[in-house]
Amino acid sequence: MARLTSIVFVLLLATSAPAQVAGSHAGLILGYANVGSTTVSALGVVTTNDVLTNYSSMSAAWPAWGNVWGITHDVDNETVLVHGFLEYANPPQTYAVLRWDPRTATVVGTVWSGPFGTGAVRNLTNLALDGDGDLASFDSVLGQLVVFDRMTAQWSGVRIPLVGAQNHGLGGFVWDRIGGGFVYASAPTGQQGLYRTSHDRATTSTIAVATTSVGAGYGGDLLQNGDWLSSSRSGARYLSVAAGTSVWSAGPTGRTSFWDVTAEKFAAPGRGYWATSVSTPQDVVYVDARTTPHTAVTRVSSATQSMPSWILEVAPRHARDLATQRIGTRMWDVHVNPGGGRFAGRSFVVAASLAGARPAAVLPDGRELFLRPDPLTALTAQGPLPPYFTGNVGALDARGRAQGRIDLSRFGPAVDGIVVHLCGVVLDPSAPSGIAWVLDPWALVVGA
Repeated sequence: MARLTSIVFVLLLATSAPAQVAGSHAGLILGYANVGSTTVSALGVVTTNDVLTNYSSMSAAWPAWGNVWGITHDVDNETVLVHGFLEYANPPQTYAVLRWDPRTATVVGTVWSGPFGTGAVRNLTNLALDGDGDLASFDSVLGQLVVFDRMTAQWSGVRIPLVGAQNHGLGGFVWDRIGGGFVYASAPTGQQGLYRTSHDRATTSTIAVATTSVGAGYGGDLLQNGDWLSSSRSGARYLSVAAGTSVWSAGPTGRTSFWDVTAEKFAAPGRGYWATSVSTPQDVVYVDARTTPHTAVTRVSSATQSMPSWILEVAPRHARDLATQRIGTRMWDVHVNPGGGRFAGRSFVVAASLAGARPAAVLPDGRELFLRPDPLTALTAQGPLPPYFTGNVGALDARGRAQGRIDLSRFGPAVDGIVVHLCGVVLDPSAPSGIAWVLDPWALVVGA
């Protein structure tokens, strides 16, 4: 067993092709604030060479209205989930979560829709997908952490405690792809808290609380090393909680007015994030978190390209190259789509571990492979482990995708609560290293 593990990691630690360098992107998606207007653009798409195209609200490209924050990729790693109002100008209004395809600038499906103000959810903030592939968010009207079960098409919610008398949104809301569960920061007018809620929403714990007014914005994310970064809106001071600590620290950059913060791929060398500024000119920047203070480099600016309003959200395209989706009792499909379909026909390996995701194995070019090897890693890296894990080794199809399956139904409730850590690579014999891509980690928490 030890020999198999050694063989697997000798292969994975080879020097890789420079496809996943810090600060690179395969395109960005922007979400704007409408500020009461039905004509202000609501979505923007940035190309790989930083050219921006905007799509207006209530148009064929984006037939909804709403202040767009909380864009998240679906399990296919192509379409994105966005919430907004349908029939905005003709009450009664319909609230909806839509699947939007940035390749064609069209809505390709509706995940959920219902009457605004009286439905199962009232005002979603910072959308995320959990380990079951279900849509999760915080409803700032109901004060609940809500999850949409895609198998039953039903919402369920649990009220969660938040610091502060008011909470008009969340300063970030994410599924922890390393440990599982939800991590989020409150965005009140007074104190700010950072919290973790378990995957089943049964328990909530406090990570850190700021004792002074901070005025947080609407964005936030976990970096590769576990640091939490929150947006700062209008010059707020507290922006960071370092991994393993319980203290909010002063903003890590010279800039103090970010609407949104979104981590780049965990596999990229070093630590970095994308952010959008509140100040004029409005900028989309890449920030290097390895420097002190963090160094921001402008990639898109309203000084040179048309931006209609505040940029509330920035989401790198193809950001979820590994995801799981529940299809039955303790059964999940495993979706693999590395690099947005660019590796059609290439061989891939997805391995699993019960030992955890950290410490990551650092490749010679700086990229990180988040999988702590154990006997399960060796078994799954060399091939399928039927009937429990299948389709995890093979060739990507003509679209550059693959779909595996995890089936733990035979174990019953005895395995509930176990975290299955997933990570993988795409192999390419023509590359100097033999490795073309490292997939980002993903945490699946087993449950019925």
